[in-house]
Amino acid sequence: DIDLTDDARQRLELMILYHDVWYKVGRTSGENEEQSAQWATNDLADGIDDNMLSSRRAVRQGIVATATHSLDNIDPNYLPEIATLLDLDLWGLGQAPDAFQEDTEKVWREYQPLATREEFNAGRSVWARSFLSSRNGVYRTLPFLGREEMAMYNLKQLAG
Repeated sequence: DIDLTDDARQRLELMILYHDVWYKVGRTSGENEEQSAQWATNDLADGIDDNMLSSRRAVRQGIVATATHSLDNIDPNYLPEIATLLDLDLWGLGQAPDAFQEDTEKVWREYQPLATREEFNAGRSVWARSFLSSRNGVYRTLPFLGREEMAMYNLKQLAG
């Protein structure tokens, strides 16, 4: 179970709802997240009270953070829900190897119009190596730590 306050849970639900509302394959890093965050900010502008203003700020920070999976520059008031969002976004890395490979194939099908298989594999490998070199682990919240070992294994396989 994820231990969040009611307000934090509501903000997390909004982050999940808007996270990939804008998604175009092949966009530059962060572009999809920025567009999704803008969409959420605009949608949540109606009926602004202090709680909704806080939610807009948190939702924007959370969605944008999924581009880098970093908690740098995150308002400390929103760390629990944004850390949970990032772990949810990386959930697939912690699957059993055959399920992870199946998901990788699905992502490849999305990218087929834009890259050869070799380019796709090379790009995923570069991403995995960069991810591994920039972090001590994958997950940040207790409910996901049991997936850490499998996620590290999958990332290392991807990195080559």
